[in-house]
Amino acid sequence: MEIAAFHGWYSLVVVKRIVIVAPEEKEYATSVCDASYIGKCWAAERSDYYPFWKEQFPEMELPWGMFGENLTVAGLLDETVHIGDQFQVGTAHLMVTQPRLPCYKLGLKFGRDDILKRFLQSGLTGFYFEVLKEGEVAAGDPISLLHRDEHQVKVADITRLYRQDKHNLDLLRRVVAVKALPEEWRDYFQERLVQLTSST
Repeated sequence: MEIAAFHGWYSLVVVKRIVIVAPEEKEYATSVCDASYIGKCWAAERSDYYPFWKEQFPEMELPWGMFGENLTVAGLLDETVHIGDQFQVGTAHLMVTQPRLPCYKLGLKFGRDDILKRFLQSGLTGFYFEVLKEGEVAAGDPISLLHRDEHQVKVADITRLYRQDKHNLDLLRRVVAVKALPEEWRDYFQERLVQLTSST
């Protein structure tokens, strides 16, 4: 596997878990994007995806972090990274939990309504990490694979299953067995699986 590097817009970041202090209040170690739930603590986007978007929007400046990601990385593809894969990033230990889906914040940042649909249709979503071990991450730190999830469900598999491949029973059965995938995702796909199998 290709070694990836951290290109984030911070020169040094302390990566910490979310600490829930009250039902309506969460305390963060740093400002993070869409870290609303455990399992969505840190968002990653590939630096290799930026040339595609620069072609789509040649009139716009697209600095690292434009898509709201905390980590802009090289060498980690949605087509090769699996849900549940664990990585060493700096001194932090992170686990891939789910693809990133566009939210209204991205539309606000780009100042255009069509970016949400185009982001999802592109399949270049990136993914969320859960923090398993806190640590420090600096720009240029290598990223190394610590554990490959045995289910081998790719980040891109989840995106396709959500977006277009809605009747893939084999993939649905594999996905609902992945414990690293957040419960709301597994429940969503389990409901679809039940509907499809009960109608056949």
